[in-house]
Amino acid sequence: MLLSGAGSRLIFTPHVKEFARLLGKTTEETKKSRMGLAQQYAKTYNIILAAKDARTVVAGKGKIPYLNLSGNSAMAKAGSGDVLAGMITGCLALGMERFEAAAFGVFVHGLCGDEARDRYGAHSVLATDLIEMTPIVLREIH
Repeated sequence: MLLSGAGSRLIFTPHVKEFARLLGKTTEETKKSRMGLAQQYAKTYNIILAAKDARTVVAGKGKIPYLNLSGNSAMAKAGSGDVLAGMITGCLALGMERFEAAAFGVFVHGLCGDEARDRYGAHSVLATDLIEMTPIVLREIH
């Protein structure tokens, strides 16, 4: 497998259906055991894994998995995952360790989704709205 020699610098952010494909399982099987499967996958390949779903799980080798409770279904739009990748990358650029960058990025991303839903309604949120909410959310949690 491609990941076997990739080293420990990778952060994967698959949604649950992509994660199920990586595992060779059904989406339903993956959802039932997502925490354990994410932890095992991250350990096996020595990566950080943010398994996205209604509640995202962040796992890493030797780390206690993080279950994120921020965010909502309004974020299930094209481009939202790209925004998350940018948020995680921004955290890395600030010097955060990979697991903390992924967990904090997932948390802030979810808060931005919550703020955007509250402002624009569940059916009107776009990925760009998540970006626009970032300074507002960061100011609130600071």
